[in-house]
Amino acid sequence: MKGNAMKKYSVTTIVFTVLRVLLGVFAAYSGAQFLFHLGVMPAPTDPLGQQLMGSMAATYLLTFVKLTEFVGGLLLLWGRTASLGLIVLTPVTLNILLFNMTLNPGMIGLAAVLVLIQIALFWYYRAKLLPLFSKDAPAATPTN
Repeated sequence: MKGNAMKKYSVTTIVFTVLRVLLGVFAAYSGAQFLFHLGVMPAPTDPLGQQLMGSMAATYLLTFVKLTEFVGGLLLLWGRTASLGLIVLTPVTLNILLFNMTLNPGMIGLAAVLVLIQIALFWYYRAKLLPLFSKDAPAATPTN
């Protein structure tokens, strides 16, 4: 045997992998819970929040949001597509934060933790994400 066959990872890599998996599992399960009727979503405490969730559930909107959340969570769980998963989950996470800030203050702690994890992951994957905002990034050319 040629020495240690195990690959060594830094503490930073392990911490951010755990954060990525936690956010991915939370998002995928939250989306699957609604899409596949795995349980009952907790109802907002504010009457306006209940009315908003009821109207979203009565239309396609909540299904679309939960499908986006489910797909974003799966993308995060597969390491190669983690940066794409972050991009897909950003609008969902921001809506969770804003909804809980205004219409469901009892869950603001969970929403804040989700946003903080996502900000930390954006920082970790910044090298992959910064070219999206660069003027000098190479333009995609169609191949025929």
